[in-house]
Amino acid sequence: MDKTTARQVSALLEAAIAKLSEALDVAERSVPPQEYESLKRGAGVAIGRISHELIDPIYEQFPDLAPPGVL
Repeated sequence: MDKTTARQVSALLEAAIAKLSEALDVAERSVPPQEYESLKRGAGVAIGRISHELIDPIYEQFPDLAPPGVL
C-alpha cells in the first residue's frame, strides 16, 4: 500500500470507529441496559478488530500517520 492510500484508508477506518462509538452513545440513552451491554460488546469487538487487524499494520508501515500517543 502506498502512503496516500494508507492515509485515506486509515482515516476511513478511524471514522468507522468513531461512528461505532457514536452509535453506542445513542444506544446508551435509548435502549434497555441489557440490550445496550450486548451492543457494547459487539461494538467493542468490532473496534478492537478494526484497530488491531487493519489500522495497526498501517501505522506500523507508516508511523508518521499515527495520531500522537498511538505508537
